[in-house]
Amino acid sequence: MKDNPPYGNPTAIGAVIDGGNPMATATSHPHVLAQSHAPHALSGIADSVADTWKLWRRRARERSELARWDDRDMRDAGITRADVQYEMAKPFWRG
Repeated sequence: MKDNPPYGNPTAIGAVIDGGNPMATATSHPHVLAQSHAPHALSGIADSVADTWKLWRRRARERSELARWDDRDMRDAGITRADVQYEMAKPFWRG
């Protein structure tokens, strides 16, 4: 049975993860590991929310700028008034 991994046994898992150190089993238990990564997960969520907010603000600014373009600006960019109207009709959360 030596080839079977020690799933479900926190002491054995700690020994495997920490190179056989039985004193490290308390911090090697899967639930403790999940809790220790919680601040990183929350910061990742906060970063994601911030990035989404920035994207939405950028879209709103760009669409506002498009609304001010005249026919020459649109011709230079290779777009039509219908393209601008289509873009302006989109909600800020749609790309």
